[in-house]
Amino acid sequence: MSEKRQWGLHVLVLSSLAIASPLFEVVGRGPEFFVNRRADPVEIFFVSAILIFAIPAILTFIRLLLSLLSQKVAVSYERFAIAALFFLYFMGIGLKALDLNGLQVVTLVLLATGIATYAYHRFYLPRVFITMLAIMVPILLISFFVKPGLRSLVFHSHSAEKLGLVSNKSRMPVVLVVFDEFPLSVLLDRDQKIDQLRFPNFANLAAESYWFKNATAVNQFTPIAMPALLTGLLPKNIHLTPTLNDCPRNIFTMLGASHNMVVSEPFTQLCPDELCRPSAKTSRAQRLKLMLLDLSAVYLNLVLPKDLGWDIPDVTGKWGDFWNDVNLPWQAPKFSQDSRYGDFLKYIRSIKEPEKPTLYFSHQILPHMPFQFMPSGRMYFSGRPIGYENNRWVNDPKSIERGYHQFLLQVAATDNLLGKLINKLKSIGVYDEALVIITADHGLSFQPETYRRGDPDNLNFYEDMLSIPMFVKKPGQKKGVEEWRNVETIDVLPTIADVLQIPLDWKIDGTSMFSTSDPRKQKKAFAGRNPKTFNNTTNPDEVSENEGQELVYALLDSLPVKTLNWKLALPGYSNPSGIDPYYIGERSNLLSKSISEFSLQRTQDLSFKLTMKKGVAKDGKSLIFDQKGQDCPCGIRGKVKGKLSPGQEFAVSINGKIWGFNRLFSTNGKGNPDSFAFFVPENAFKSELNAIGLYLVSNNKGPEISLIALPQEPQE
Repeated sequence: MSEKRQWGLHVLVLSSLAIASPLFEVVGRGPEFFVNRRADPVEIFFVSAILIFAIPAILTFIRLLLSLLSQKVAVSYERFAIAALFFLYFMGIGLKALDLNGLQVVTLVLLATGIATYAYHRFYLPRVFITMLAIMVPILLISFFVKPGLRSLVFHSHSAEKLGLVSNKSRMPVVLVVFDEFPLSVLLDRDQKIDQLRFPNFANLAAESYWFKNATAVNQFTPIAMPALLTGLLPKNIHLTPTLNDCPRNIFTMLGASHNMVVSEPFTQLCPDELCRPSAKTSRAQRLKLMLLDLSAVYLNLVLPKDLGWDIPDVTGKWGDFWNDVNLPWQAPKFSQDSRYGDFLKYIRSIKEPEKPTLYFSHQILPHMPFQFMPSGRMYFSGRPIGYENNRWVNDPKSIERGYHQFLLQVAATDNLLGKLINKLKSIGVYDEALVIITADHGLSFQPETYRRGDPDNLNFYEDMLSIPMFVKKPGQKKGVEEWRNVETIDVLPTIADVLQIPLDWKIDGTSMFSTSDPRKQKKAFAGRNPKTFNNTTNPDEVSENEGQELVYALLDSLPVKTLNWKLALPGYSNPSGIDPYYIGERSNLLSKSISEFSLQRTQDLSFKLTMKKGVAKDGKSLIFDQKGQDCPCGIRGKVKGKLSPGQEFAVSINGKIWGFNRLFSTNGKGNPDSFAFFVPENAFKSELNAIGLYLVSNNKGPEISLIALPQEPQE
């Protein structure tokens, strides 16, 4: 084999190892990457081929061009390309296997790259070994496509014609809204009722519907939890794909013969195209472009240490479109319009007065991470949730407290949207006569040093991940009823069938929530996909003993309240401010007070600067706000520089008025606390430029305090 051909073959092998293989591993663990993007088999094959062959083809073409200019330059380029691929390969391994900071990993990887590159060029056997590894390339592709989930996507078709629709004569409208990452505890007040002040629309719904307080999810991951909810079947394996092919009997095929469909199904494909044709399906070229862009973001997160400050998209808690937060400018109304909040508004606007019975189904990715919405629906740009690093909550109470504050704001935005939906249904005469079910696919955990989808071995798993809201309003119902019946999300489909009097001719695991038969004596859930590894690229080789197992829980006599009690104990939560009811922090009675009302001093020992990617003016100090816009700089983040003492309290002001008190925290939960974060309401800002101030609170043991103003450095 000639040297040129050998080099090309080696580039193919090393590129497959360094780039294609880790991406195949991530996507193969979660085939919903393709489901979410509505990829067909041709597109899946095309993307896989690009991952294998695109980089080698580009590198080979560049080498060809350079050889026309200078053979010496071409040889140098060959060595550089081999070294670069070694570097990427070792970076992927190093970040996964080594418990070191980014700089240490890069140092060791550079050393390993140097050794490998030297051995490759100096000795014959390494080149022979890489040549022999060429057989791995087709094996890599074949092994990727024979994974159970991908095999189902690629080699099976989706069609309602083969299934046959359920014949029924029901004329009753059905409204089913499924929220995401939504534990029941966030809605509850001290009396375990829905918090009327913070979440009025959920409270009003509870006052006129059946509230099944003992309702639970059957899995903590959407690709498994949603098919269970829509089919009435308990999950039984981790390889089920959320598609019509694997879930042929579902709510859509049950109602397809009798009902029109107004459906928003963003991350599953259970509704047949014949019933739920997308209104504005993206072109194949657009889908391929978005998939490749998202894969590039995933890959950068695999090979670049986050603690070195690389400006790469954060993929934590997101489903796609990862580059949006990085590339879109601050004044970007399209960003808000195309956001999850905006998507729900579009869905609500699409609802028209029906000509025949209609199923209104919407799976909304709210209040799911990333946390970025104020109660009004305005967006703030916060990056990953505070306290959540490397797919774990850090071991720092103040960081988690800030993250939970963000979550409360997002739940309030969800409550806002629920109110808009109900008002729209009432305006077209559907709400009173409809069966309305509002629920969630699973919960969310805020336990320190734990993945946000919880650990089945953790005592809080039941409360955080399984206990969810479940509201069912029957047609004509006006008075609320609290029920303690043992209800699970697999009961949604049989409940709809029961109320609409549709006979089911196939076996399901769920039962109607209104059944008069004896309820189940136990609760069951399915621990599918290890919470230590799913969507976590740092430790993909770990396997939990709970993965793929059925979890059985004895019935409880009352709600678990450990997380609820933690929430109620957060500073300011149980004494909400009339100025900002979602405020979490000390001294809520001082919000909106002028700094002129405090004793004020100044210091040069400490200083602060903002660390916000968006919303900061050109001077690096002021914040920009447009009263008519759809976004705001409401998430104020920064760092304090100087000699700090543990537990010091700080206050923030906007245009000379105090809008929050808090302690500093460490961004990764390990170092000295030097970061601050305040989430302030939109009415704290005026149009155009807003001055921000940070103050050290003095005499902070009593009600009377004084403030020490810190000088501000411009953000770089």
